[in-house]
Amino acid sequence: MNLEDFSKQLGSNLPTPGGGAAAGYILSLAAAAAQKAMVFSQPENYEDIQSFLETVRKDALFLCERDQQTFLEWQNARKLPKDTEEQKAFRTAEVNRTATACASIPLTTGIAAKALLIKLQNLLPVCKKFLISDISCAVSFALAALQAARVNVEINLPYVKDEKVLENIIDFLQDFDEVTVRANKLIEDCRKAILN
Repeated sequence: MNLEDFSKQLGSNLPTPGGGAAAGYILSLAAAAAQKAMVFSQPENYEDIQSFLETVRKDALFLCERDQQTFLEWQNARKLPKDTEEQKAFRTAEVNRTATACASIPLTTGIAAKALLIKLQNLLPVCKKFLISDISCAVSFALAALQAARVNVEINLPYVKDEKVLENIIDFLQDFDEVTVRANKLIEDCRKAILN
């Protein structure tokens, strides 16, 4: 789907894409903006940095697509028949499975956004001055992806029955405020570096 279609469908009455898919797409933009900064800055461990950023960029686009597929699977599970006890049991299992997936995809996006934000702290010192705005954009996008992922996890939380996934969600949410504070400080550090 091209950018025009994605934007148009996000604002339409179609079921997908939604906020979870948008979080994945925003995360891919964050990684790409950081890649741009590193292409021109060429720090000492450039290849390792670019490999990490490229992985985040590609994985985030996959999560964008997967979020859309998973939501449609959940919608289909809710339409399953429930006339017999066997049908009810199967429908319940499918609704639970797909609801867990609907929480797991943005959870994965959020975890990746956190990892990118941590990496971006190390990229500012090795970034050429005229590309610091790209690092700042990367931080802003990654933070937006993190926040969007969080609400998409939380909206699905009541339907998650898988204990392991619930544990992962609790771990993800635990240091959310701290990560947000560090990201905002990094944005301010970028601004200071630009203005100095």
